[in-house]
Amino acid sequence: MIKLIGILVCVLLASTQVVWGQTFKQIAKTSAAVERAWEKGQTEKAVKKSEGLYGQRESFFYSTTHDRLVRLIQQDENRYWWDYLEALWGKVDPNQQEALEPLYLWGRAVAAQDQEEYALIREDLLRLQKENFHEYGKLERYAQLTLQELVKNNAASEDFKKQVVANNIARLEAYPYLVEIPEDHLEYRTRASNRFLLAYAYDYLFSYIEEKEEYLRNAAEFSLDEFDLLNSYSAYHDGLLLTGFNGVPVGFRSKYQAYLVENSDDTAPIELLAEFVFMQPTDANLKALKERFANQHGEEASFETFWREFITSKATDLPSVSIPFESEVLDLATPKDHWTYVYVWGTWCAPCVKDLPNFQPFYADNLLNSTSNLKIYTLSYMSRNLGGFMKKNGYTFPVSEISNELKETLGISKYPTKMLITPEGKFIELPMDLDWQTSLRNYVLL
Repeated sequence: MIKLIGILVCVLLASTQVVWGQTFKQIAKTSAAVERAWEKGQTEKAVKKSEGLYGQRESFFYSTTHDRLVRLIQQDENRYWWDYLEALWGKVDPNQQEALEPLYLWGRAVAAQDQEEYALIREDLLRLQKENFHEYGKLERYAQLTLQELVKNNAASEDFKKQVVANNIARLEAYPYLVEIPEDHLEYRTRASNRFLLAYAYDYLFSYIEEKEEYLRNAAEFSLDEFDLLNSYSAYHDGLLLTGFNGVPVGFRSKYQAYLVENSDDTAPIELLAEFVFMQPTDANLKALKERFANQHGEEASFETFWREFITSKATDLPSVSIPFESEVLDLATPKDHWTYVYVWGTWCAPCVKDLPNFQPFYADNLLNSTSNLKIYTLSYMSRNLGGFMKKNGYTFPVSEISNELKETLGISKYPTKMLITPEGKFIELPMDLDWQTSLRNYVLL
């Protein structure tokens, strides 16, 4: 009987894979047919194929519309797309209308001919920013695109621009994973898109409303981080549509650095530049900071002391916990005469496992470096056969399996977590949009 059940399960799984493979091919074929009909101006056929695509898989219908049709709207001077959009709008149900209304509003702005139409569009945009929360609506993207169109046609006052962008920022800042990493992998794409759109909105304030440093600083802060760059395609279409850049929208950090350098002379507080280097500890940025420090304080002053104190001022207190390792006990919050790097991982974490072959030689080289002021440890959570995994891969770095209680105490919510602990017993997390080895080297001055 058990054998029979096993055979049935295998048959069901195999049939499911076949059905999914066939379904995906059908969906891709329908999606391509929709695009061909758009390009040829075959409105009736495009609408019919779109209805079929929606019936096959709702998410594919919206991704095709939001990521492909919008490019046609930007590029097509014949405006075949407008006939299609109006015809589709007249056929879809209220739920679909809610998801398509931000796109439809932008289409109206592109097709508008007079100030009366622009006035209605302004009114509808502000209304939508208060009401529309459909998961497929992409309202924040289309709000910015609609605003761009209104500005281009001299149909947006300064107050209106401020209101639209402020509304966008408020909506985006309500998203719970702007900093934290979601456990649900389906949220990864949303996180990358929302962070880019928020960074773009702050940069828009800086570029077109008022050149306030805090706007540009926020744009830099919410630029795509290391985690987002693993899902960079998620923000690709937003970046392409809003900026025209046909690539990964890497962010506004370099713009913020240039602003700091340009607007701080040799007598300005060096903390301005240090703030940026703390956010982006690249080799070039650290070099610039060292040169500015030497110009202001002379060669006799200790840059190492200044930099350590600055990082410590940005660091967070650690709980007083002790973690046992094979040959010692690590007291996290106890002051020490060295820096401590703690890497939190698990055998089930794909990015962690991928990174460990790079981690092992870094650990070994640091161990052999007699002048290094850095000690390295790792914490494993819920790993399977940890000892066997370490032995199989030839890993020799210290590892301690932690409990769920300790994980909660340390506030660990994402994997990997990369904690750098100052000699004073406080910690920072390494920036996610930069190679961790570069960050470590330049924070600790290895």
